[in-house]
Amino acid sequence: MVSLLRTFVGLVALASFLPAQQRPGEGESERGERERMRAEAKAKAGGKEVAEGEEKSEREEDLKNLTPEERLARNITSGAGAYCRFTTSVREGKLMPGQSGTLLVTATLQGAAVMPSPPPIELVAPSQQGVATVGALAVRPADIARLAPGYAGRPVYDNYVVFELPVTLSPEAQIGKKVPVVIDLKFDLYDGASAQPIGRFVDRATAEIEVGAEPKPLVSMPAAAAATPPAEAVGGAPVEPAKPQKEAASANPAALGGSAMSSVVPGAVPPESPAAGATDSPPPPVGDSDGLPLWPILAGGGLVLVLILMLARKR
Repeated sequence: MVSLLRTFVGLVALASFLPAQQRPGEGESERGERERMRAEAKAKAGGKEVAEGEEKSEREEDLKNLTPEERLARNITSGAGAYCRFTTSVREGKLMPGQSGTLLVTATLQGAAVMPSPPPIELVAPSQQGVATVGALAVRPADIARLAPGYAGRPVYDNYVVFELPVTLSPEAQIGKKVPVVIDLKFDLYDGASAQPIGRFVDRATAEIEVGAEPKPLVSMPAAAAATPPAEAVGGAPVEPAKPQKEAASANPAALGGSAMSSVVPGAVPPESPAAGATDSPPPPVGDSDGLPLWPILAGGGLVLVLILMLARKR
Protein backbone atom coordinates (compact mmCIF):
# COMPACT_ATOMS: atom_id res chain seq x y z
CA MET A 1 0.00 0.00 0.00
CA VAL A 2 2.82 2.33 0.87
CA SER A 3 4.62 1.44 -2.33
CA LEU A 4 1.55 2.26 -4.39
CA LEU A 5 1.31 5.70 -2.79
CA ARG A 6 4.96 6.36 -3.52
CA THR A 7 4.51 5.31 -7.13
CA PHE A 8 1.46 7.65 -7.54
CA VAL A 9 3.35 10.62 -6.07
CA GLY A 10 6.29 9.97 -8.39
CA LEU A 11 4.02 9.87 -11.45
CA VAL A 12 2.38 13.19 -10.48
CA ALA A 13 5.79 14.83 -10.04
CA LEU A 14 6.94 13.50 -13.41
CA ALA A 15 3.81 14.80 -15.13
CA SER A 16 4.40 18.26 -13.69
CA PHE A 17 7.85 18.44 -15.31
CA LEU A 18 6.68 17.40 -18.78
CA PRO A 19 5.15 20.81 -19.91
CA ALA A 20 8.34 22.60 -18.91
CA GLN A 21 10.36 20.54 -21.37
CA GLN A 22 10.63 22.25 -24.78
CA ARG A 23 12.85 22.21 -27.76
CA PRO A 24 16.00 24.37 -27.84
CA GLY A 25 15.24 27.93 -29.05
CA GLU A 26 11.46 27.49 -28.67
CA GLY A 27 11.26 29.75 -25.58
CA GLU A 28 13.12 32.57 -27.27
CA SER A 29 10.77 32.49 -30.27
CA GLU A 30 7.71 32.66 -28.03
CA ARG A 31 9.12 35.60 -26.10
CA GLY A 32 9.91 37.39 -29.35
CA GLU A 33 6.37 36.80 -30.58
CA ARG A 34 4.91 38.16 -27.40
CA GLU A 35 7.11 41.26 -27.61
CA ARG A 36 6.10 41.78 -31.23
CA MET A 37 2.43 41.55 -30.34
CA ARG A 38 2.92 44.03 -27.49
CA ALA A 39 4.68 46.43 -29.86
CA GLU A 40 1.84 46.22 -32.37
CA ALA A 41 -0.79 46.82 -29.66
CA LYS A 42 1.19 49.78 -28.38
CA ALA A 43 1.49 51.20 -31.86
CA LYS A 44 -2.22 50.78 -32.42
CA ALA A 45 -3.02 52.46 -29.10
CA GLY A 46 -0.66 55.33 -29.82
CA GLY A 47 -2.13 55.83 -33.27
CA LYS A 48 -5.62 56.02 -31.75
CA GLU A 49 -4.53 58.63 -29.25
CA VAL A 50 -3.00 60.70 -32.00
CA ALA A 51 -6.17 60.39 -34.05
CA GLU A 52 -8.33 61.55 -31.12
CA GLY A 53 -6.05 64.54 -30.49
CA GLU A 54 -6.18 65.54 -34.12
CA GLU A 55 -9.95 65.15 -34.18
CA LYS A 56 -10.29 67.31 -31.06
CA SER A 57 -8.16 70.08 -32.53
CA GLU A 58 -10.10 69.95 -35.78
CA ARG A 59 -13.36 70.16 -33.85
CA GLU A 60 -12.16 73.22 -31.93
CA GLU A 61 -11.01 74.82 -35.16
CA ASP A 62 -14.42 74.19 -36.72
CA LEU A 63 -16.17 75.78 -33.74
CA LYS A 64 -14.06 78.91 -34.13
CA ASN A 65 -15.10 79.23 -37.76
CA LEU A 66 -18.82 78.75 -37.03
CA THR A 67 -21.25 81.63 -36.77
CA PRO A 68 -23.17 82.17 -33.48
CA GLU A 69 -26.29 80.73 -35.10
CA GLU A 70 -24.44 77.57 -36.16
CA ARG A 71 -22.95 77.18 -32.69
CA LEU A 72 -26.40 77.45 -31.08
CA ALA A 73 -27.83 74.93 -33.53
CA ARG A 74 -25.15 72.38 -32.56
CA ASN A 75 -25.76 72.69 -28.81
CA ILE A 76 -29.38 72.70 -27.55
CA THR A 77 -29.98 72.49 -23.80
CA SER A 78 -33.15 71.04 -22.30
CA GLY A 79 -34.48 73.35 -19.60
CA ALA A 80 -33.58 77.00 -18.92
CA GLY A 81 -34.50 77.21 -15.24
CA ALA A 82 -31.21 78.93 -14.38
CA TYR A 83 -31.93 81.80 -16.80
CA CYS A 84 -35.72 82.25 -16.99
CA ARG A 85 -38.97 81.10 -15.39
CA PHE A 86 -42.42 80.78 -16.95
CA THR A 87 -45.85 81.70 -15.60
CA THR A 88 -49.15 81.32 -17.46
CA SER A 89 -52.66 82.77 -17.21
CA VAL A 90 -55.86 83.05 -19.24
CA ARG A 91 -56.95 86.60 -20.03
CA GLU A 92 -60.67 85.79 -19.86
CA GLY A 93 -60.36 83.75 -16.68
CA LYS A 94 -62.71 80.99 -17.86
CA LEU A 95 -63.86 79.83 -21.28
CA MET A 96 -67.15 78.27 -22.32
CA PRO A 97 -67.25 75.24 -24.65
CA GLY A 98 -66.63 76.49 -28.19
CA GLN A 99 -65.30 79.86 -26.95
CA SER A 100 -61.92 81.37 -27.86
CA GLY A 101 -59.56 83.22 -25.55
CA THR A 102 -55.96 84.32 -25.13
CA LEU A 103 -53.30 82.44 -23.21
CA LEU A 104 -50.59 84.68 -21.70
CA VAL A 105 -47.11 83.24 -21.05
CA THR A 106 -44.64 85.43 -19.15
CA ALA A 107 -40.93 84.53 -19.16
CA THR A 108 -39.11 86.28 -16.30
CA LEU A 109 -35.40 86.55 -17.16
CA GLN A 110 -32.85 85.86 -14.44
CA GLY A 111 -29.42 87.44 -13.91
CA ALA A 112 -27.76 88.85 -17.04
CA ALA A 113 -29.82 86.75 -19.46
CA VAL A 114 -31.65 88.74 -22.16
CA MET A 115 -33.57 87.98 -25.32
CA PRO A 116 -32.89 90.11 -28.41
CA SER A 117 -35.62 91.78 -30.46
CA PRO A 118 -37.11 90.31 -32.59
CA PRO A 119 -37.05 87.36 -30.20
CA PRO A 120 -35.46 84.13 -31.49
CA ILE A 121 -38.25 81.87 -30.25
CA GLU A 122 -40.30 79.07 -31.78
CA LEU A 123 -43.38 77.17 -30.62
CA VAL A 124 -42.72 73.43 -30.95
CA ALA A 125 -45.80 72.16 -29.09
CA PRO A 126 -48.63 70.54 -31.10
CA SER A 127 -51.53 72.83 -31.94
CA GLN A 128 -54.25 70.28 -31.10
CA GLN A 129 -54.20 69.18 -27.46
CA GLY A 130 -57.35 67.29 -26.57
CA VAL A 131 -60.32 69.66 -26.55
CA ALA A 132 -58.02 72.73 -26.79
CA THR A 133 -56.56 74.17 -30.00
CA VAL A 134 -53.54 76.48 -29.65
CA GLY A 135 -52.85 79.08 -32.33
CA ALA A 136 -49.75 80.91 -33.54
CA LEU A 137 -47.34 82.52 -31.10
CA ALA A 138 -47.24 86.34 -30.83
CA VAL A 139 -44.76 88.39 -28.78
CA ARG A 140 -45.33 91.85 -27.36
CA PRO A 141 -42.81 94.47 -28.55
CA ALA A 142 -39.63 95.11 -26.57
CA ASP A 143 -38.50 98.32 -24.88
CA ILE A 144 -35.15 100.07 -25.13
CA ALA A 145 -32.48 98.38 -23.02
CA ARG A 146 -32.39 99.48 -19.38
CA LEU A 147 -30.51 96.67 -17.63
CA ALA A 148 -28.33 95.32 -20.46
CA PRO A 149 -25.29 97.55 -21.22
CA GLY A 150 -24.37 95.42 -24.21
CA TYR A 151 -27.63 96.49 -25.93
CA ALA A 152 -27.58 100.19 -25.02
CA GLY A 153 -29.91 102.18 -27.27
CA ARG A 154 -31.42 99.06 -28.83
CA PRO A 155 -34.69 97.23 -28.08
CA VAL A 156 -34.15 94.11 -26.01
CA TYR A 157 -36.05 91.98 -23.51
CA ASP A 158 -33.87 92.46 -20.42
CA ASN A 159 -36.47 91.90 -17.70
CA TYR A 160 -39.39 89.82 -18.96
CA VAL A 161 -41.06 88.63 -22.17
CA VAL A 162 -44.82 88.24 -22.66
CA PHE A 163 -46.12 85.78 -25.25
CA GLU A 164 -49.74 85.57 -26.41
CA LEU A 165 -51.34 82.45 -27.86
CA PRO A 166 -54.96 82.21 -29.03
CA VAL A 167 -56.70 79.13 -27.66
CA THR A 168 -60.10 77.68 -28.58
CA LEU A 169 -62.07 75.08 -26.66
CA SER A 170 -64.03 72.40 -28.45
CA PRO A 171 -67.82 72.31 -28.03
CA GLU A 172 -67.32 68.89 -26.40
CA ALA A 173 -65.50 70.46 -23.42
CA GLN A 174 -67.29 69.77 -20.13
CA ILE A 175 -68.22 72.69 -17.88
CA GLY A 176 -66.42 72.61 -14.56
CA LYS A 177 -63.42 70.67 -15.90
CA LYS A 178 -59.86 72.00 -16.24
CA VAL A 179 -58.19 71.52 -19.61
CA PRO A 180 -54.36 71.17 -19.45
CA VAL A 181 -52.31 72.90 -22.14
CA VAL A 182 -48.60 72.24 -22.73
CA ILE A 183 -46.46 74.93 -24.40
CA ASP A 184 -43.01 73.78 -25.57
CA LEU A 185 -40.75 76.66 -26.62
CA LYS A 186 -37.34 76.72 -28.33
CA PHE A 187 -35.49 79.99 -27.82
CA ASP A 188 -32.05 81.64 -27.59
CA LEU A 189 -30.69 83.59 -24.65
CA TYR A 190 -27.83 86.10 -24.73
CA ASP A 191 -25.64 87.76 -22.15
CA GLY A 192 -26.80 91.33 -21.53
CA ALA A 193 -23.29 92.64 -20.80
CA SER A 194 -21.26 91.05 -23.62
CA ALA A 195 -24.12 90.50 -26.11
CA GLN A 196 -22.74 86.99 -26.70
CA PRO A 197 -25.02 83.94 -26.94
CA ILE A 198 -25.54 81.91 -23.78
CA GLY A 199 -27.17 79.01 -25.55
CA ARG A 200 -30.24 77.59 -27.24
CA PHE A 201 -32.82 76.06 -24.92
CA VAL A 202 -35.98 73.99 -25.08
CA ASP A 203 -38.31 74.53 -22.13
CA ARG A 204 -41.94 73.90 -21.26
CA ALA A 205 -44.70 76.04 -19.78
CA THR A 206 -47.97 74.49 -18.62
CA ALA A 207 -51.41 76.03 -18.13
CA GLU A 208 -54.90 74.95 -17.09
CA ILE A 209 -58.03 76.41 -18.67
CA GLU A 210 -61.16 76.16 -16.54
CA VAL A 211 -64.32 75.49 -18.52
CA GLY A 212 -67.22 77.58 -17.25
CA ALA A 213 -68.79 81.04 -17.31
CA GLU A 214 -67.87 83.92 -15.05
CA PRO A 215 -70.88 85.06 -12.96
CA LYS A 216 -72.14 88.39 -14.33
CA PRO A 217 -73.67 90.91 -11.86
CA LEU A 218 -77.27 91.99 -12.40
CA VAL A 219 -77.52 95.51 -13.81
CA SER A 220 -80.44 97.42 -12.23
CA MET A 221 -82.05 100.10 -14.41
CA PRO A 222 -83.02 103.46 -12.84
CA ALA A 223 -86.74 103.89 -12.06
CA ALA A 224 -87.04 106.94 -14.32
CA ALA A 225 -85.50 105.09 -17.27
CA ALA A 226 -87.76 102.10 -16.65
CA ALA A 227 -90.92 104.30 -16.49
CA THR A 228 -90.12 106.21 -19.69
CA PRO A 229 -91.78 104.46 -22.65
CA PRO A 230 -89.88 104.05 -25.88
CA ALA A 231 -90.40 106.55 -28.66
CA GLU A 232 -93.07 105.35 -31.09
CA ALA A 233 -94.13 106.71 -34.42
CA VAL A 234 -97.73 107.95 -34.38
CA GLY A 235 -99.03 108.98 -37.76
CA GLY A 236 -95.54 108.87 -39.18
CA ALA A 237 -94.08 111.40 -36.65
CA PRO A 238 -91.84 110.27 -33.81
CA VAL A 239 -93.04 110.84 -30.27
CA GLU A 240 -90.73 112.93 -28.12
CA PRO A 241 -89.96 111.49 -24.69
CA ALA A 242 -91.53 113.19 -21.70
CA LYS A 243 -89.48 115.98 -20.17
CA PRO A 244 -88.64 116.00 -16.49
CA GLN A 245 -90.95 117.91 -14.17
CA LYS A 246 -88.47 120.74 -13.63
CA GLU A 247 -88.02 121.35 -17.37
CA ALA A 248 -91.76 121.26 -17.98
CA ALA A 249 -92.37 123.76 -15.18
CA SER A 250 -89.74 126.15 -16.55
CA ALA A 251 -91.24 125.94 -20.04
CA ASN A 252 -94.80 126.65 -18.72
CA PRO A 253 -94.88 128.82 -15.56
CA ALA A 254 -98.66 128.53 -15.35
CA ALA A 255 -98.24 124.87 -14.61
CA LEU A 256 -96.61 125.72 -11.27
CA GLY A 257 -99.98 126.46 -9.74
CA GLY A 258 -101.50 123.18 -10.82
CA SER A 259 -100.48 119.58 -10.57
CA ALA A 260 -97.69 118.55 -12.94
CA MET A 261 -98.07 115.49 -15.12
CA SER A 262 -96.29 112.61 -13.47
CA SER A 263 -96.60 110.16 -16.34
CA VAL A 264 -97.07 110.02 -20.08
CA VAL A 265 -99.72 107.86 -21.66
CA PRO A 266 -98.05 105.60 -24.24
CA GLY A 267 -99.01 106.52 -27.79
CA ALA A 268 -100.39 109.99 -26.91
CA VAL A 269 -98.99 112.92 -28.86
CA PRO A 270 -98.19 115.91 -26.67
CA PRO A 271 -99.41 119.33 -27.92
CA GLU A 272 -96.91 121.14 -30.02
CA SER A 273 -95.53 124.28 -28.42
CA PRO A 274 -95.44 127.36 -30.66
CA ALA A 275 -92.03 128.33 -31.88
CA ALA A 276 -90.33 131.38 -30.43
CA GLY A 277 -91.22 134.55 -32.40
CA ALA A 278 -94.12 132.91 -34.27
CA THR A 279 -96.78 135.16 -32.56
CA ASP A 280 -96.87 138.74 -31.26
CA SER A 281 -99.33 138.08 -28.45
CA PRO A 282 -98.13 139.37 -25.06
CA PRO A 283 -97.20 136.93 -22.38
CA PRO A 284 -100.05 135.74 -20.16
CA PRO A 285 -101.03 138.29 -17.46
CA VAL A 286 -99.83 137.79 -13.97
CA GLY A 287 -102.76 137.51 -11.56
CA ASP A 288 -103.04 139.14 -8.09
CA SER A 289 -103.75 137.36 -4.87
CA ASP A 290 -107.57 137.26 -5.63
CA GLY A 291 -107.11 135.83 -9.04
CA LEU A 292 -108.17 139.14 -10.90
CA PRO A 293 -106.04 140.34 -13.80
CA LEU A 294 -103.88 143.41 -13.16
CA TRP A 295 -104.28 145.29 -16.46
CA PRO A 296 -107.98 146.30 -15.97
CA ILE A 297 -107.11 147.95 -12.66
CA LEU A 298 -104.23 149.88 -14.20
CA ALA A 299 -106.43 150.98 -17.11
CA GLY A 300 -109.20 152.25 -14.76
CA GLY A 301 -106.70 154.16 -12.66
CA GLY A 302 -105.27 155.81 -15.76
CA LEU A 303 -108.74 156.82 -16.98
CA VAL A 304 -109.61 158.43 -13.63
CA LEU A 305 -106.33 160.37 -13.70
CA VAL A 306 -107.09 161.71 -17.19
CA LEU A 307 -110.57 162.90 -16.13
CA ILE A 308 -109.14 164.72 -13.11
CA LEU A 309 -106.61 166.52 -15.29
CA MET A 310 -109.31 167.60 -17.79
CA LEU A 311 -111.55 169.01 -15.01
CA ALA A 312 -108.63 170.90 -13.53
CA ARG A 313 -107.81 172.51 -16.89
CA LYS A 314 -111.37 173.71 -17.39
CA ARG A 315 -111.36 175.50 -14.03
